[in-house]
Amino acid sequence: YNTFCVGKWHLTPPEEGTLAGPFSRWPLGRGFERYYGFLGGDTDQWHPDLTYDNHPIDPPATPDEGYHLNADLADHAIEFIKDAHNTAPSKPFFLYYATGAGHAPHHVEPEWIDRYAGRFDDGWDVYRDRVLANQKALGVVPADTEMPPLDPDVPAWDSLTPEQRRMYARQMETYAGFVSQTDHHFGRVMDYLNQIGEADNTLVVVISDNGPSAEGGVNGTYNEMLFFNGAPEELEDNLAHYDGWGGPDTFPHYSWGWTHAGATPFRRWKRETYRGGISDPCIVSWPASLDAPGELRDQYCHSIDLVPTILDVLGVDPPTSIRGVPQSDIQGVSFAHTFGDSHAPSNRTTQYFEMFGHRSIYH
Repeated sequence: YNTFCVGKWHLTPPEEGTLAGPFSRWPLGRGFERYYGFLGGDTDQWHPDLTYDNHPIDPPATPDEGYHLNADLADHAIEFIKDAHNTAPSKPFFLYYATGAGHAPHHVEPEWIDRYAGRFDDGWDVYRDRVLANQKALGVVPADTEMPPLDPDVPAWDSLTPEQRRMYARQMETYAGFVSQTDHHFGRVMDYLNQIGEADNTLVVVISDNGPSAEGGVNGTYNEMLFFNGAPEELEDNLAHYDGWGGPDTFPHYSWGWTHAGATPFRRWKRETYRGGISDPCIVSWPASLDAPGELRDQYCHSIDLVPTILDVLGVDPPTSIRGVPQSDIQGVSFAHTFGDSHAPSNRTTQYFEMFGHRSIYH
C-alpha cells in the first residue's frame, strides 16, 4: 500500500513541531509516505500554516486569487493518488483525509453562506425539533426518542433580541456553508476515483472526531483566540464583523446554542462525556463488497475499532514488529461482521470515557 495523509494532524507535541525536529511524530515518521496539511489543532483556512512532508511551505495562492484550504487539500489528495496510480495502477493506497471543517475557524466563500440565507432564522429550538423528526423518519434514532430539555447554559430562542437572532443565524449559515463546501471538495476526490475506475473498490469510512464544539460561548465569536486567552466574547464585537463573517478578517465560531442543537438528540457537547460530546456518525461505503446502500446499523463501536475492522476486511494480520520495533497489542475489536448483518451482536459491550475529569461509562 501507498500511504497518504492530508489535512489536520494535531499529533505532534508543539515543542517538536519545528524544523529542528525530531520528526518521529510527524506524519512521515508515523508510517505515511506523503503528507500535506497542518500540524496544529486548527488553522486559518484562508492563510493556513502548511506543512508539505517534513517542511513548512507558504500557501500557493491568496484568498484574492481564489485560495481556500479545502480546495488545496482536495487538490493534493488527488495529486498523491494520481502520482502513484499513473506509475503503478494496480497498487492500492490508504488515504487519511482530515479536513479543518467543521472545526473553527468557520471560513468559507460568501456564495456558500448565501445558499443558507434565512434557513436558520427560526432558531435552534425549532432546529432541534426539526432534526429529531428527521432522525426518527430516517430510523437513525428510535421512534420513541424524547428530546432532552434545552440546556440551562443555552438561552431560549424566543428570549433573544432581534440583533442576537440576526447574528446567531448568520453564524449557523456560515457553518452550514463551510460544511457543504467541504463536502463539495471531498466529492472531487471521489470523482477522481470514479475517473480511474477505483471508486467502487475503495472502502470509505467517514467519521467525526467529537461532538459539536462550544468554544464560541453563548455569543459565538468573530475570533476564537478570545476563548483560548480567556477574553470575553461580546455580541457587539461580533456585530461589527457581521458582513465579513467567515471571511479572511475573521476567525469565527458559532454560539453554543447551535452546538447544543448540533448534538440533537443528546445532551451537551465536545470536551464533556455526555453523549453530545462523544457520539459521532460513522458512515461506511464500499460498493464492490458491501451491498447495503442506505442501510442502518445500531451496534456499538468505538474509534479504536476502526483499525482491526479495516485489517479484518482486507485479510491482513497486524505485524508483531516494524523495523525491529515490537508493536503494541491492538485494543479494538472488528465490527466488519455487521456489514452484512444488521442484527449481528455488537462485539463491544463496555466502554469507559474520561475528559478533564468528566467521566462516563457505556455498558
